[in-house]
Amino acid sequence: SAVALESYHIWNSWRDFLKLPADRYPELVKVRHCASILPVVEGGDDYYTERVVPCSREVGIPHEFLNAEQMASRLAKIGWTNMDVFRPCMPDDEKFGEAIPNAKYKGGWYYPETAYVSDPRQATKDVFAATTMVGGGIKHPVQYFFNSEVTSVTKSLSSFSVTGVEISNTKSKRNTSLLAPVVVNCTGPWSGEFTKLIFSDAKQPCDNVITTRALRTDVAVVDAPAGVDVDKDGLVVMDLEAGFYMKPDTNNRFMVGGVESKADPFEWLTNPEEVMDSEPGPIFDASVYRTALRVPTLDIPTGKNKRYVVSSYDVTEDWNPIVDRSCLGGLYQVIGTSGNCFKTAPVLGKIVSDLIDRESKGVIPLTGPQSHDAKPISVHLDKINRDISTALFHRKRKAREGSFVLS
Repeated sequence: SAVALESYHIWNSWRDFLKLPADRYPELVKVRHCASILPVVEGGDDYYTERVVPCSREVGIPHEFLNAEQMASRLAKIGWTNMDVFRPCMPDDEKFGEAIPNAKYKGGWYYPETAYVSDPRQATKDVFAATTMVGGGIKHPVQYFFNSEVTSVTKSLSSFSVTGVEISNTKSKRNTSLLAPVVVNCTGPWSGEFTKLIFSDAKQPCDNVITTRALRTDVAVVDAPAGVDVDKDGLVVMDLEAGFYMKPDTNNRFMVGGVESKADPFEWLTNPEEVMDSEPGPIFDASVYRTALRVPTLDIPTGKNKRYVVSSYDVTEDWNPIVDRSCLGGLYQVIGTSGNCFKTAPVLGKIVSDLIDRESKGVIPLTGPQSHDAKPISVHLDKINRDISTALFHRKRKAREGSFVLS
């Protein structure tokens, strides 16, 4: 929660964070504000009240509990009028759409200060501009190697440390060796396979206890029902009972997707490129039809009217990322970021950069009782003036008790 709150404030001051002058870069990504609701079933597994709300309260995130009538009134503004409690079934299940007898919502947690980044591509362009601008907020502009594949990570086997990477341009086939005392593995859905590549010589086996795998994800984009103004009344809603989420999107639309419920098929990928340009799979239909249970006036997109994103992300066993060093000197990791760490990327970047800075300058030793492995560092979050431990992101942690553990 602290990481999310800090990131929220950073996104709200995006231009200042990147130090991009308005005269040269007038258009940056927009942060769109809305509210969110987390429904709670009477007598059910109250995940939100027991685990989410206490963290929100601790760091000062505004929230309040709406009773069932208040929640229904707020949800009705987005066309959500069916308040039955459903199981997370696939559409071809005979129990799909069948309400659980005697189950009902007692209300929901309401968060008035939720936000989302409407254009991740523009945000990426903003970061590119900030990191390549001469005379900007960084001392040395970054050099990018596009259309290039990392073929190996070079190592000094005598000191068990990295010395750089070798890359190959996929178009020109030109090979280049880059010397670097620090290499950061932030390869997204390729992280699992990339980690195997790094440690393929087995002279220094990887000591990550937490691992990553690439998981396919399908998200649907649907038009809001007639009479719904998404910019004015749009909400983020997590319906763990029916097995989907919905969030506002641009052009008076919603994005809807699955929550990896027990009813959902998981498609693990060795090569994330397998799903590029793919047609939507069963989760697309499941998400749309589950949304339609709640929003009866929703138009079901078919054929060429379907709008969607098919991609993948890397997940860990407990859905928390790894932001840590590795057993190889100079090799750091920001992996297992799943589908929710785009919003916290500014803080995850700060964590790994702080760790690199402290270790490279000798502020903390690489081994021993005062090392990061023995005593994970704390990082100060400037916006909320709070220190956080990085133990939650350590590669050797145990999967967090009570978290949604992926088997």
